[in-house]
Amino acid sequence: MKEKEDASIVKKNIHKNFSLGPYLYPILLLVSTIVIIIFINYLLQHFVLREDRQIRKELADKATDVSIMLNPDQIRKLTFTPSDINLPEYIRLHNQLVCISKFKEFGFDKIYTVKMKSGGFYFGPEGYEYDDPESSPPGTRYERPPAELSNVFINKQIVVAGPYTDEYGSFVSAFVPVIDPLTQRVIMAVGIDIDANLWKDRLSDTKKVPLIICWLLLFIVYSGTFLLWYRQKMPVAKKWNIKYIEAYITISIGLILTFLFAYNSYITETDAMRSEFYGLARMIASNIKENFVKVNERISAINYFFSSSEYVVSQSEFETFCRAIITRDNIISSVGFVSAVPYSDMQHHIEEQQYRGIKEYSIFQTVEGKKIAIKKDVYYPIDYLVSNAHSVGELSIGFDMGSLPEAYSAINEAMSAGLPSSTIPFVSPTFPRYISVFIFNKVSSSMQQGF
Repeated sequence: MKEKEDASIVKKNIHKNFSLGPYLYPILLLVSTIVIIIFINYLLQHFVLREDRQIRKELADKATDVSIMLNPDQIRKLTFTPSDINLPEYIRLHNQLVCISKFKEFGFDKIYTVKMKSGGFYFGPEGYEYDDPESSPPGTRYERPPAELSNVFINKQIVVAGPYTDEYGSFVSAFVPVIDPLTQRVIMAVGIDIDANLWKDRLSDTKKVPLIICWLLLFIVYSGTFLLWYRQKMPVAKKWNIKYIEAYITISIGLILTFLFAYNSYITETDAMRSEFYGLARMIASNIKENFVKVNERISAINYFFSSSEYVVSQSEFETFCRAIITRDNIISSVGFVSAVPYSDMQHHIEEQQYRGIKEYSIFQTVEGKKIAIKKDVYYPIDYLVSNAHSVGELSIGFDMGSLPEAYSAINEAMSAGLPSSTIPFVSPTFPRYISVFIFNKVSSSMQQGF
């Protein structure tokens, strides 16, 4: 019994001497501070490196998305010299990049193209308006490009460079090659920039959570250590007020660390989901582009069919040729030939079509379900039409495509640019149950003029 009492007294004395040691709390604070600083420094590096990787991946993904949208056939026509400014292909690509850069959800507005030739790099179409102070005319030499840009053309690699400084400022940039499917050579690179200051701001923003965690941990450790020290000085009768301070400190630190790990898991999962979504979206975009390439090839075939004919293509000839195109797959539902008919030639055009065998031919618009002919300067009636079994709507011979604002805009674009032009996807009154896209191409034939 006496031995147990002696052991208990020894333990109390040891605990008392250890608890009241003059260096205990300073050492505790020093060790805690060092551990917290090391931990927070690791967190800062982890968050900053992850954000930097995410920014670079976003740049590369967006540049890849843009490169998928561009037509290599149009790029081949460019010389990357000042003379490109008037080329329909340059104008089309420039307008396309401007539209992309203005799309806020895209996230980046500094889009441009560049080509390596004659030992240097030269700018092509850009996502800037012509009067934008940051724009460069076609053929402008890129004087101080990042060294990594050469790898795009030599090794066909996607590169993310920077931060670097050129004659336009300091940037972090992604460059993606556009490869000619015919020659497998890099015919151009798409570049997307993010300003170096904006890049630094995003890295700084990602430090906020770790720094807040750091200050909270330091506050808890310092205030908890003070309360432990203060409790030793308090009379025994008052110590019960902060009797469980150790538990409170442990619970507080545990809650903060739980929040930190949950936040980190949320960011990691969000990045993974975003990456998966981009991969799926890119696959869908690639399939859509492939379908548009097929449509473009078939439009070119129809154009060649008209231009190679020495006579006026008849309705039966048109139907025989285009029926094979429609039944080939489900990409195209209808093919038609649209004439441009001034009001002064309207009656003559109607009589001519009736003479060719379309007995009840007339030019009309559809207003509230009724077929009427509204006087206008130019009509764009459908002279020939071939549709599959699913194309059920009001689209028929004689319908004025110019009465649809979306179609009228696309016709004017095709007329001025000399290139195929499509409407935006829209619900047409001719096909109210479907989202339609109409594509127009100017027919280059001496015998027939139209789309």
